[in-house]
Amino acid sequence: MALAICRQILQGHEKFVHSVAYSPNGKQIASSSGDQTVRLWDARSGALRHTLQGHDSSVWSVAYSPNGEQIASGSSDKTVRLWDVASGECRAVIEGFDESVQSVAWKTSLGGTYLVTGSEDKLFRQWQLIEKGDEIHVRLRWMSPYAQLGVKDTLLEGVRGLSGINVALLKQRGAVDKKILSEPSVMSKSRRWYQKAQF
Repeated sequence: MALAICRQILQGHEKFVHSVAYSPNGKQIASSSGDQTVRLWDARSGALRHTLQGHDSSVWSVAYSPNGEQIASGSSDKTVRLWDVASGECRAVIEGFDESVQSVAWKTSLGGTYLVTGSEDKLFRQWQLIEKGDEIHVRLRWMSPYAQLGVKDTLLEGVRGLSGINVALLKQRGAVDKKILSEPSVMSKSRRWYQKAQF
């Protein structure tokens, strides 16, 4: 029978700790809590490196990006925040959830970087993350169930290959002919950007 030995007790959170994750290189630990913060710890010494503040409610889930440079955190404030690990700066805020975000997970492939989120609104969503300079732009790729067609404020101008019936249906569901960005789902440092569907 294996014997477990407690090496360290990391103290600092003021409420329940909901989620913990090792960085890909194993040198850092991230923790999320009901105290509305994410904290980054040195895995060897237990020293607190950063306290990430910005959520307005409990933080339920935290996950490192595959390269270890960013962290995603999901919260009861119905947002996901993307953080820079080195600086502790919030790079982007993903909105558009109807309930608390309970789970987040990353994937990187030749096709790009993706984030999957699960929320109490009974939906999971896949987002594509696109870095442009010091900004991160986020596209909602799809969400479950597929029966729900979410195209509000999607720009149809210049789209090719759609029949007249399909264009009419998309307009009925909220797509637009002109560039109208009335409900941004992502806030970055200097620009708001939104897209509900991709053609």
